[in-house]
Amino acid sequence: MPEIDVTIAGRNYRVACDPGEEAHLADAARTLAEEAERLRASGGPALTESRLLLLSALIVSDRLNGAEAKLRASEEAQQKQEAALRAADDQLRQIAESPPPVPQPSQGMLFAEETAERAITLLESTAERLEALAAEVEEKAAG
Repeated sequence: MPEIDVTIAGRNYRVACDPGEEAHLADAARTLAEEAERLRASGGPALTESRLLLLSALIVSDRLNGAEAKLRASEEAQQKQEAALRAADDQLRQIAESPPPVPQPSQGMLFAEETAERAITLLESTAERLEALAAEVEEKAAG
């Protein structure tokens, strides 16, 4: 099992870790050491080494908890967005797969049909009268 040396609050520690975890452990120790140095430099009451390490660990843990809560909220928001996208996709698929609605006759359509029929009848009778007038004109012209 590999071991690394870390320095926190001016004190050296040898810490064992799983193979391949050395860099991660060194980063974690560096974060803790930086927080301990911030606390020491803040000029507050003199802290014992154990209290300094405890407060540093609590602050780092609090940051971690906040980051995890944000991550969970982000994941939940992403899941809601994905569900909304799936629902919209399902609706679009249903619309695309369903036949278009058959228009139902309305009063306006019926009125338009009646008007068109009347217009056709009127045009036919006008055409018949024009043909009759044309025939009369031809007879008079020939006669």
